Amino acid sequence: MMKRVRDLLLSYISDAQHLLHKQRTFKVSEVPVLFREPSVLTGYREMNKPLAYYLLSTFQLHNETLNIWTHLVAFILVIIKLYSAYYALDEYEEYQPVVLGFGICCMFYTSLSTLAHMLQTKSDFMHYTVYHLDFAVIMSWFGCFCSCFAKLKYRRPYPFTRKLWNICSFGTQIVCVFSLVILRYVDCYRDSECTLASLNHHTRVVSLVLLSMFFFCSFIPEKFYPGKFDILGMSHQLFHFTIAVATLEQFDTAIEDIVGHTHNLVSHKPKASYIYASIISYAVLATITVLMLTPRVYKRIEADRVFEEKRK
Repeated sequence: MMKRVRDLLLSYISDAQHLLHKQRTFKVSEVPVLFREPSVLTGYREMNKPLAYYLLSTFQLHNETLNIWTHLVAFILVIIKLYSAYYALDEYEEYQPVVLGFGICCMFYTSLSTLAHMLQTKSDFMHYTVYHLDFAVIMSWFGCFCSCFAKLKYRRPYPFTRKLWNICSFGTQIVCVFSLVILRYVDCYRDSECTLASLNHHTRVVSLVLLSMFFFCSFIPEKFYPGKFDILGMSHQLFHFTIAVATLEQFDTAIEDIVGHTHNLVSHKPKASYIYASIISYAVLATITVLMLTPRVYKRIEADRVFEEKRK
């Protein structure tokens, strides 16, 4: 028994060492249209390899390496930030579930985004599935639906209408998240004793989110210099970086608001059960949505297969 375990372990170690050898990457012309990124000409990974190949590609250099690491590092930083923020509110324990709920959501979006970029090249079905899950955890349900619909409807190179769907999905998210913040600016403007500088913590978050949306939709800088930012500096990496910084900044913003403004909320205390029920309800709704899209994914994969055959 021990010999079998030892042989199996040695086999896994041997396979891992083999996969950690420099993995071959491909030019854009050598991969199916589905996996091509605008103005990214090199650094594509191979399809239909074992799962370990894609997990270990985290330590290889290709055009998804920094997309993986930006949110993998963000995931670790979110855990650290959540721990410190939660215990910084010991004197405001009724508000700790607010920070905990936000932190749980942030861990979901950073971890699933990491997995999406790690695994999306494995197969057509994996590509659609992991990105649908990625959309589900970074957007509202309506935003998720818009992005999934656009992903299934349009083929690369994407038309401008696909960008409008993305703007719509992110736009609704921004409206949902920052509509209440706008009221804070209005109230501050009307209050002679309030200075807009007192809302700088919100201004930083809003600015970072808008900047991340710009990078996500514009494909700048690689749009102007195709092939020059395949590994480092592409717009999606900048999107990941700015949205991660905005996420970490929101923890500090939450603490500042809770400590400095909750004394005005006498009759509006958050209820932990409502917060956790909302998270679970959204997770169920998003999962159902992704599952309901599965038949459409298979139809799209078949259409992609026919398209690739004709293209050859």
